[in-house]
Amino acid sequence: MTRQDNIIVREVTIDDLKYTQDAVTVVNSAYSTNEGWTSEHEFYEGDRAGPEEIENSIQENGISCRLFFAFDIIEEGKEKLIGTLRIDPPTSGLKGHGEVRLFSILPAYQSKGVGGRLVRFALARMQELGYTDCIMRVFETRTVLINWYKKMGFEENGERLEFHDQERLRVKGTTFITLQKTF
Repeated sequence: MTRQDNIIVREVTIDDLKYTQDAVTVVNSAYSTNEGWTSEHEFYEGDRAGPEEIENSIQENGISCRLFFAFDIIEEGKEKLIGTLRIDPPTSGLKGHGEVRLFSILPAYQSKGVGGRLVRFALARMQELGYTDCIMRVFETRTVLINWYKKMGFEENGERLEFHDQERLRVKGTTFITLQKTF
């Protein structure tokens, strides 16, 4: 767990099932609305995550994935979920690699350092767990976001992939680039 000011970042526990709907709201407000600078609303239709995916991620934490939450401590004993980040084994199956998924910050907390804290915490935890590399996929047209990740030490590795759900794409032909950080 890391704490700075009134923000806490930590790995989830089974007790965090109570935050399932809050996590769905954080993810979908960050990705599926036009509220924040990380929105992907212009690229695809629909929500990014539902309660089942979040519940499964919490229940499977430490087994099939690692899920991290960021909280704003509103007052003693009262916290507000403001960020999520999940690490999955990559679809490519490369040993020692982990893939960032569900990285989202509530729009009201974007551009305030919360995302950087969450990423740095997850990367440190990955190193503790023996990962050698972290990858993430970003729509190639999201240059502002790609540049932010590059400031965090990620580099393009040359891999491009089609979006997995072509029917939801608003902009046909949009692809992902893969960014990678080696520890």
